[in-house]
Amino acid sequence: MIHNLTKKNTISRSPFYATGFILRVRGMIGRSFASADFDAMVFERCTSIHTMFMSEAIDAVFIDLENRVSRVCSNLSPWHPVVFGHGGRS
Repeated sequence: MIHNLTKKNTISRSPFYATGFILRVRGMIGRSFASADFDAMVFERCTSIHTMFMSEAIDAVFIDLENRVSRVCSNLSPWHPVVFGHGGRS
């Protein structure tokens, strides 16, 4: 689970940790949250993402080394070549 300690609420009940090269490269390509068995995808040691080849918009939250939110991108549409986390590490 992923919790927001400041607001005392749950962000994700069943996160998926993309570990390993193949899972990180694939990410959400060809997947839909409506049919997925997870409600968040986590990329550790990651300072930027892309939404190339994706079929739906996502919300992206970048977390810094102290587990604080450094940037939020809401309703990020498909086909962005790069989105930087500005201080984010996950």
